[in-house]
Amino acid sequence: MKLLRSIFVTLLLALSVAAHAIEPSGEVVTLNGKRYYVHSVEQGQTLYSIARTYNVTVDDILAANEGLTISTLRYDQTIYVPVVELSKREQKRLKREAKSASNEALHTVQPGETVYSLSRRFGLSEEQFMAINNLSSSADLKAGMSVRTKVEEAETDAAVAEQRPNAQHPQSEAATPLHPADTARYDAALYDAIRRQEAQALVDTTMVDRETYAYLFGDEESLRDSVQPLDIEFLRLGDNNVLKAALVMPFHANSKVNPNAVDFYRGMLLAMEELKKGGMSIELSVFDTENSVPRIKELLAYEDGLLDANIIFGPVYEDEVRHILPLAEDNHIPLITPFADMSDMSSPVLFQMQPAAEFRSDKLTQIFPEAEEVVYIYAATNDNSFVSDMRVLTDSLPSRSLNFVYNRQPLLYRRNSDGTNGELISDKSLLRSQSKKLFVIAADKDTDVDRILATLSSARIYNVERGLSVGDYVVAGNRRWMRMASLDRQLFFKNNVAFIVAHHAKRHEYVIRQFDAAYIKAYRMLPTIFAYRGYEAAMIFCRKMFTGLDASIFEETFCPLTTTYRFKFENGMYSNSEWILEQYNRNFTIVVK
Repeated sequence: MKLLRSIFVTLLLALSVAAHAIEPSGEVVTLNGKRYYVHSVEQGQTLYSIARTYNVTVDDILAANEGLTISTLRYDQTIYVPVVELSKREQKRLKREAKSASNEALHTVQPGETVYSLSRRFGLSEEQFMAINNLSSSADLKAGMSVRTKVEEAETDAAVAEQRPNAQHPQSEAATPLHPADTARYDAALYDAIRRQEAQALVDTTMVDRETYAYLFGDEESLRDSVQPLDIEFLRLGDNNVLKAALVMPFHANSKVNPNAVDFYRGMLLAMEELKKGGMSIELSVFDTENSVPRIKELLAYEDGLLDANIIFGPVYEDEVRHILPLAEDNHIPLITPFADMSDMSSPVLFQMQPAAEFRSDKLTQIFPEAEEVVYIYAATNDNSFVSDMRVLTDSLPSRSLNFVYNRQPLLYRRNSDGTNGELISDKSLLRSQSKKLFVIAADKDTDVDRILATLSSARIYNVERGLSVGDYVVAGNRRWMRMASLDRQLFFKNNVAFIVAHHAKRHEYVIRQFDAAYIKAYRMLPTIFAYRGYEAAMIFCRKMFTGLDASIFEETFCPLTTTYRFKFENGMYSNSEWILEQYNRNFTIVVK
């Protein structure tokens, strides 16, 4: 924890933090027979933080104040908060009881928790959770209630379904509960109703969970495809307000410091210092997940800086995101994932900075649009996923496959359908062909990649020096080559290698030099790609929280340094669509598209 202590010290030096606990109002009025606290909103307070203070929900406050929304809450505004019986002292007692009950598969329901969030947290379907706790509807769940979190072996799925025979559905007053293990209970009318409903609407009403939908329609992909941006209104801070941001990162893993997480955090600090100079006030809380799901659950139970956040950056790994997502969804908090490709998740509060895989093909087709032939070159071991991607993208072009063998000298053979060697192919003759070629090097070892690139370059030089014809070609670069330390980078230029990358930061560019200088001055070391991404994350999304994180994001292009970000709503979430093409040219220049 020494690292985190030093992190918080650095943070306090870098930012002006306006952190204070919310004091409950002592003024109570009675309106229409109901008692309300009269609360004066102070700087930095949100509906969620106010609701947690008074042990009510955000919806309770909205219902008590006509015309009030998340975005219209303002400093010095007076609002009414319904009076409930639980005091702050009793809330703390409930937290202590929840902690002691955790070893007994019990959980004390906290204010703001729902059937949906709890079932996801404990790995149950909503039907299972409600059945084992004898809940006839989600409205029966109350703060302070002790609930079970595990299904005993004797409680089969069919038995769980039988415990809730009167589940209500918008189009069926006595709909049979659904669960994949209880197929005999599917009612035809209900099934037709499901077909007529939008998938997200079904999930939102909690009448059909994702597991059931996946069972009915084959897989979760159809569910993700049908999800649309919901009418979620994120907080718009405007001027003279404080943004409460949370950074959730695995700063430690197996008791070792994770330097990438630290670099990301440092980049965020530099961005927030700039934003502070521009008049934006930001309170940043930093949490170490320790690459541990139990640690994530602990943070979600007790850390106010996370629970009160207006925006969350992180975590890194998809299984960690899965546990924080319910908090973000329930309270309309944008959740920014900096690195992972969330291929198995969807949510209208999820923003993915890593370019999504489905957008990569658009950029790959720009590598060599005039290509007339694709030549695949295999070695003893190969990167099959890279080859599969390229074959999908080039299926309309004529192609042939070769095997590369190095036996004191490089040799190329025609590749038979079973992968064996056919006749010997001259590398010089291969390049004399006037057809414009796209070479795809399948090899996955640095020595093989280096030798194949050297062979192509040598064959070209041989032909040119003798005045022989040379056909134009480009090599499709594999991103994994960037991690092969022994590769001769000059061969990238000599072979017109083109890479599709997620991030671009060349240190000769002016804005990168400026950032590097500031980073070196602050931390006495060169920044990494993780520091650049941390800076970019804060500059894009912290700014948007002040100006409004809404549909306008689809119309904007962001480029805080040299990497461009464009967001689209695809597969049920907001994804960066901008891959970058880095083209190495024989005149030793690099063109970025």
